[in-house]
Amino acid sequence: MLENGNPAPQDPNGPPRAVRHRLQEERASITHKFSIAGHEGYITVGLYPNGQPGEIFIKMAKEGSTVSGLMDSIATSISIALQHGVPLRVLCEKFAHTRFEPSGWTGNEQIGYAKSLMDYIFRWLNLRFLSGTQLSLFSSFAPQAASLPAPPTMIPDVEPEQDAFAQNHLTQLAKELADRLQHVSSQSGGFGNPGGAGAASHPIRRPACRFMPAPLRSPASPTAASSTPPTP
Repeated sequence: MLENGNPAPQDPNGPPRAVRHRLQEERASITHKFSIAGHEGYITVGLYPNGQPGEIFIKMAKEGSTVSGLMDSIATSISIALQHGVPLRVLCEKFAHTRFEPSGWTGNEQIGYAKSLMDYIFRWLNLRFLSGTQLSLFSSFAPQAASLPAPPTMIPDVEPEQDAFAQNHLTQLAKELADRLQHVSSQSGGFGNPGGAGAASHPIRRPACRFMPAPLRSPASPTAASSTPPTP
């Protein structure tokens, strides 16, 4: 309360002052249909931007009945409590497993038998928002962290089809190169190996001998040698 335009001082002997946080004008919501012993209804939960429940509406199929009016009052009180900061876990612990009519089996396999409408509603809220088994349904309502751009890379992005084409082209080039090397080696094999495959087609040619031997001289006759006078 305000006193002369200023907020009233906090009472040390009372509970802390609560501040109501209303939901936005446009908010996301989840609607759940239930049926307990022939009593059908719908639960609509309004969500804060972070995905936490901030209001509850309970709509019963039978309008004007006592059960319908009771559920409207309960939903309003729970919504105000949530907007003033009361934890949902505390509310679920207080109202779950309360027993009164109508009660009976439900079509929800995860809940089974409901002891009352309040038991079903708060067990479903606990299952959806607190237990963690169904939190993935509301992950899209939570704020998402901004994704950073991918770091630059020196390797260009290659499509799978282009990559396969390049691999086939390289394989073909390698095969052609191997065939050419084999052809060249088969042609040059006869010159280096006399007994190789190319020996028949390329015989070894030996160079002709250009050395001519000198003619043999006949020995001198003895008469000619004796008739020649010796040199003094």
